[in-house]
Amino acid sequence: MLRKIVLFTATATVAAVGFVAAGLAAVTGGSPCPPGSPCAPGTGTTASSTASSTTASTSTSVTKGPKPSLKVSPSTIDFGTTLTFTGAVPGARAGQSVEILSQTCGFNQILPVGKTTTKADGSFAFAIQPMLNSSFYSRSANATSDPQVLNVRPKVDLSRSGQTFHVDVSAGGGAFFSTTVTLERYDKTHKLWRTVARGKLHANSDPAQIIAVSSATIRAKVAAGTKIRASVSQASVGACYRPAKSAAITA
Repeated sequence: MLRKIVLFTATATVAAVGFVAAGLAAVTGGSPCPPGSPCAPGTGTTASSTASSTTASTSTSVTKGPKPSLKVSPSTIDFGTTLTFTGAVPGARAGQSVEILSQTCGFNQILPVGKTTTKADGSFAFAIQPMLNSSFYSRSANATSDPQVLNVRPKVDLSRSGQTFHVDVSAGGGAFFSTTVTLERYDKTHKLWRTVARGKLHANSDPAQIIAVSSATIRAKVAAGTKIRASVSQASVGACYRPAKSAAITA
């Protein structure tokens, strides 16, 4: 079953972009993150390949009328963050329809994710909660904006009980990781982070949930008062996410 969250406010549409893996094939006609594909965790492929293919797929499109703009800032966010896109349609009056489109990492189709309308000055806003690296577009009156790339980092949480450290990595539904998470300590003398230990992530939530949690438990001896954090590399999260780190805690 396709799972998509769409909320509405008085000023703009709020959409959570990302689908439970079982439902992606119904939308795209393909298989979500098949083994060995660029979006599969652990492939080590960078996100730039998706952005390049997105740009190429739209380079031959014909726009009619004034091209709308779209601003996505910041360009990298943590999973679970709601971001407001802004833009404008030149010459538009209040109430002109604007559609927001997305090409999600791992898929070759550009799909609509929601709509909003312009204000009197032609500007618009759209709040969204992306779940994967994606390229976004705005479209109005048959004219489409240039693509805007947004990268997503999984949410990494670190806790401890004595010398046992627990790591949770949260991402979009179906994006479980079975790769390595690294425990790091801060070296105050040299002002850099050093590896303390590593652990293997495993699925730790119901596959039907819209948020997938992968967890690891790591035992390590760390001096009291030392700052500790957990990190997942690009190779660990695959092409559809960016590397991520937890907030630091004190041992």
